[in-house]
Amino acid sequence: MRKYAIVEIKGGLGNQIFQYSFAKYLENVGFKVLFNLNFFKSSKNLNNVTEREFLLEELSCEIDEVNKALQKLSDIFNYLINSKKIKKYFPLINKYIYKYFKEKDYDKNLEYKNYSIINYFDGYWQNNIHHLKTQKELLLNIFNINHEDIENLNNDRVLIHVRRQDYLKLGINLTESYYKNSINLLKKDLKEFEFDIFTDDKEWVLNQGIFSDCRKIYGENEDPIKSFIKMLCYKHFIIANSTYSYLAAFFGEKKDSKVLMPYRWSIKKDNNFLTENSWEKVKF
Repeated sequence: MRKYAIVEIKGGLGNQIFQYSFAKYLENVGFKVLFNLNFFKSSKNLNNVTEREFLLEELSCEIDEVNKALQKLSDIFNYLINSKKIKKYFPLINKYIYKYFKEKDYDKNLEYKNYSIINYFDGYWQNNIHHLKTQKELLLNIFNINHEDIENLNNDRVLIHVRRQDYLKLGINLTESYYKNSINLLKKDLKEFEFDIFTDDKEWVLNQGIFSDCRKIYGENEDPIKSFIKMLCYKHFIIANSTYSYLAAFFGEKKDSKVLMPYRWSIKKDNNFLTENSWEKVKF
């Protein structure tokens, strides 16, 4: 019997790409994948949630949105299996018909035969990036980006990403010392280099002496898709604790690239979060 996977898409472009990558992994396993895009319809009305645009279609991703009837049925099943009073009367639902997976509870080793008919996946799917690594070439092709284009457009400059606006509210913004330490480490390897900055806080960047030699600053009014593709064309990367620049480095990295990242993503993440790579981890 065909099994369905309903995958929530939410957050900014970086998060959307992670979720889409996970969905393609599920598709390769055998699921019929459908997407729940309700976040983009409701985020404008939610407190403490940054409003985002749905951008995957602009990267040529094929999106089959779950219909209202199946989404409603999923909501009902989810209520039944999570209600302490009711779930004991419907023991077979969670076993055969419907399963709800939160990222923190998901077992990546679960065999296809042990899934239910309808399976709902709620998360960003960043705790294990195996699905991202194994589908790198596939994703580049879907995004109409390939290594040859990147190499042709490549320059020897360094990309620096600075994200602050929503991170200030969350208390997870990186300090100037991270960028100072990263630039100094890079100077030991590259001696001299030019760098450009992509940021949502141009004023802060202009007021930091460490960035005084910056060649160009791309600000918050840049188109996120065009900026992302532009970011892939750099040779070296100093990324922020943002999946947006993480993925730019992931897809844009060449054999002799230098990639520097925070030694820890934030106080809200464990030390191993997104560190399964050979990139240099910078303390600050």
